[in-house]
Amino acid sequence: MTRLLRLLRWPLEPAGRQRGHARKVVVIGATSGISQIVAAERLGGMGARLMLVTRDNKRGEAALARLHDSAPDIAHRTH
Repeated sequence: MTRLLRLLRWPLEPAGRQRGHARKVVVIGATSGISQIVAAERLGGMGARLMLVTRDNKRGEAALARLHDSAPDIAHRTH
């Protein structure tokens, strides 16, 4: 749990400050709970390109739509 809390405070820089290279992050379980918060509010909002790994395709697509609403210029995807 302590590691997860450290991740939530992890200082990310906007993508423009990373010499043109966006971070790519695989998020497991991003349709609900802490993973969804980390994906949508921290990583996606800071310019990271996300790959959501989900068990339920319908819920995965809904989570993907929410990410596109918060960061429309980034090409997130689900698997």
